[in-house]
Amino acid sequence: MIKLSDSLISNNPNVATNDLWTAFDQLKDALNNKDLIAYNNLVYGYATVTSTDEFSTYAPLFYGELAKLNKTDFVNVWRDDKQAILSTNPIRTDTADNYSYDKKQIFFIKDISLWKVMNLDISAGSIPKSWGAEGEKELQSMPIDSDKDGVADRVETCSGAEQYNSRCVKTDPNNRDTNGNGWWDGIEEDMK
Repeated sequence: MIKLSDSLISNNPNVATNDLWTAFDQLKDALNNKDLIAYNNLVYGYATVTSTDEFSTYAPLFYGELAKLNKTDFVNVWRDDKQAILSTNPIRTDTADNYSYDKKQIFFIKDISLWKVMNLDISAGSIPKSWGAEGEKELQSMPIDSDKDGVADRVETCSGAEQYNSRCVKTDPNNRDTNGNGWWDGIEEDMK
């Protein structure tokens, strides 16, 4: 099995993550207890819910997904005083027919003095093995995030499959904050 390039890894084990995991655990508890008020206090923006029926339906599903995550897999920590991303390294998950990988990211934003969960991104890439060496090369490029802003370079440059996405907006893959407003590109995308 071919290993994904070490250039994709940005480990920073010296950065404390307890406050981020506390927010994450509180969100899990709110979902497990179907506590709509606590949930709305722990998520940022568009993720808030007003319908008790809607929340009761999806809370167990979302809780189940969060419960599957292993905190020790989130070895990449990117944060400043108002935003953070916890990320796993890309892991190869090839099948008989496809070259594949999985990568998970949790986006946080600080709202006043509390960290709130903004988004959970479970990225996956897959290329048919019939593409041969070109497919392997394409897969290797998929999870690269040069500026560590939560957006893959291919998405920031609207290249690869993204070139066919009419809503793709180019950002700078070498600058976390393309427009200079203080929000990283991946965080800002989730704020819309």
